[in-house]
Amino acid sequence: MISPKLFRELMLPRYKLLTDAVHKAGIEFVFVDTDGDCTELLDLIVEGGCDAVLPFEVGSGMDVSVVRAEYPKLGLAGGVNKIVPAGSVLQIEKELEKVEKVIKKGRYIPSSDHPVLPNVSYEQYISFYTRIGKMMGR
Repeated sequence: MISPKLFRELMLPRYKLLTDAVHKAGIEFVFVDTDGDCTELLDLIVEGGCDAVLPFEVGSGMDVSVVRAEYPKLGLAGGVNKIVPAGSVLQIEKELEKVEKVIKKGRYIPSSDHPVLPNVSYEQYISFYTRIGKMMGR
């Protein structure tokens, strides 16, 4: 990880240059992919012009509900532990209930916080994303 001080010094000016150029080119959303707990960097990421953050690693302590409360306009993606799709239908349901309120507030793409693990069956995968679709009103 990088400290907020180093991020401000080394990364923030470059983020601003890049996001300004991308927005001027007509691209509406600039996503930044961060691993681990990036909570201390979120203010700087937003200041740098980023519109959305992913994957919100649950195992590192990230919680999309907490971030949504503090950053209502920030786009979010991920936020569901990558081991969840490997669970039973009941386990999947229980875990997705944790993000349902964030789904309803919008600006959130619910998904696993990293690629789905190889031990996830097709049925589990479909169950996971079918439930997400229902929560999104689809």
